[in-house]
Amino acid sequence: METTKQPIGLSNQLEALNFKALLSDNSINLNRNRKHIKSTTRGNFREQILRKVQNRISPETIQEDSKIPLTCQFQLFQTAMKHLLISGQFMGLNPVSRISDHNPTKIRFTVFSWKFVYGVIIGIAQACATVLCFCKLLKDSVNIVALAYFAFYLSTGCNTFIFLRVASKWPTLIKHVYETQLDSYIDVKVKNKCFAAYIIFFSMSMTEHMLSLLSRFVITMDCLPKGSDLFESYIIRNFPWLFEFDVPYYLPVGIILQFLTLVSTINWSYSDLFIVCMSIYLTSILKQINKKIEMAGNSNHLPIPFWRTLREDYTRATRLVRSFDDTISSVIFLSFASNLFFICLQLYNILSNGVTSKYNLLKEMCPNYPSGPLGGYEQIMYLLFSLSFLLGRSLVVSLVAAKVHSASMVPASALYNIPRNMYCSEIQRFLDQVHGDKVALSGLRFFYVTRSLVLSVAGTIVTYELVLLQFSNED
Repeated sequence: METTKQPIGLSNQLEALNFKALLSDNSINLNRNRKHIKSTTRGNFREQILRKVQNRISPETIQEDSKIPLTCQFQLFQTAMKHLLISGQFMGLNPVSRISDHNPTKIRFTVFSWKFVYGVIIGIAQACATVLCFCKLLKDSVNIVALAYFAFYLSTGCNTFIFLRVASKWPTLIKHVYETQLDSYIDVKVKNKCFAAYIIFFSMSMTEHMLSLLSRFVITMDCLPKGSDLFESYIIRNFPWLFEFDVPYYLPVGIILQFLTLVSTINWSYSDLFIVCMSIYLTSILKQINKKIEMAGNSNHLPIPFWRTLREDYTRATRLVRSFDDTISSVIFLSFASNLFFICLQLYNILSNGVTSKYNLLKEMCPNYPSGPLGGYEQIMYLLFSLSFLLGRSLVVSLVAAKVHSASMVPASALYNIPRNMYCSEIQRFLDQVHGDKVALSGLRFFYVTRSLVLSVAGTIVTYELVLLQFSNED
C-alpha cells in the first residue's frame, strides 16, 4: 500500500508544479502583451505622424489646373486667399508672380515683372498726390478738408509700398506654410469664411465709394454754372490739390484721377481685409490643436510621446504665427493708425458741425439745389454710411485679429483639467510654454492685437474727440 500511495502523491505534486508554471507563463505572456500593446500604440502613433509627413503632396506632383483636395495647410491657404490675392494685384499690391499657384516652387518675387512695375507706378502716383496735398496744406490755412486729403493719400501710398515689402517676403512665408507639418489640423470652413469676408468688405467698400461719387456729383450739379461741363467741374472741384497749382485740365487727366481715387479707396479697405483673412487662417490651426487637447484630456491614459508630439505641433503653430507677424506687422500698424485717425476725423466733423450743416449751406449758396435723386440728402447718407462702415470695419479687424492671441491661451485651461494620473513632464513643459510665450499679431512690435487693445483704442478715440471739441469751441 505504501508503494502505491507514493507515486500518486508524486504525481499530484508534479501537477501542482505544472499548474504554477502555467500560471507564471500566462502572467509573463500577459505582461509581454501589455508591453507589446503599449509599444505598438506608440509605434502606430509615430508611424501615423511619419506617414502623414511622407505622404504629403510634393510640389512636383501638383498639377497646375487640377482641383486638389484640401489635404495640407498650403493648399488650404492658397484656396482661401485666392480671390483676395488676385484682386489685390489689380491695385498694385503684393506683386508676386503666380501668387495663387498650387505649386510653391513657382511662386516668386521679381522686380522684372509688369506687376511690380505697375505697383511702383501706383505708389509713385499716390506719393505725388501726397506731396501736392501737403503743399496745399501749407499754402492755405490748415483745415479739415485739406488734412483729410493729405492723410488719405499718405496712408494709401504707404500701404502700397509696404505691400511691395510684403511681396519680397511672400515666397519665404509660403515655403514656411508648406513645410509646417500641421496637415492634421485642417479646417475646411476657413475657405468659406475668407470668401464671405471678401464679399462683405468689397461690397461695403464699393458702396461707400459709389455714395461718395453720388454726393460729390450732386454737389457739383447743385453749384454748376450754366453752360459748364459737369465732369470738368466735378474734377476741378474735387481735386483742388492739383488744379490750384495752375495745372490745365484735360479729359485724360480727369480719367486718371478718377482711377487713382478708385484704386486708393479699395486700397484703404484692402489692408483690413488682408489682416482679417490671415487671422482667420491662423486661428483655425490653433483651434484645431485646442480641440485635440480637449479630447485628449477626456481620455483615460495617453503615453508621453503623444503629449510631446502635441506640444511640438503647438510650437510649430506659434512659429507660423510669428512668421506671419514678421511679414504683415507693418500692414497692421498702418491699418490701426489710419483707422484711428479717420474715425476721429469723421466724428469731429459730425459732432462739431452737425449732420445737416452742409445741407443748410448748400441750400443757401447753390442755385440748383436740390438736383439729386435723394432730395439733397446724398451727403448725409454718405457721411453716416462711411462712419458706420469705418467703425464696423475697425472693430471687426481688432476682434478677429485678437482671436489669434485668445486661441493660443486656450490650451492652458485644458491642460489644467487633465487628471493627476495622466500628468507628466511633457504636460508641465506644455503649460510653461503656453504661459511663457506671447503669441499674437502685432503692429511692428509696438502693440499686440488682443481684446484689451479694443478698449484702449475706444478710450483713445473718446479722449481725442473731447480735446478736439474743446479746442474747436475755444476757436
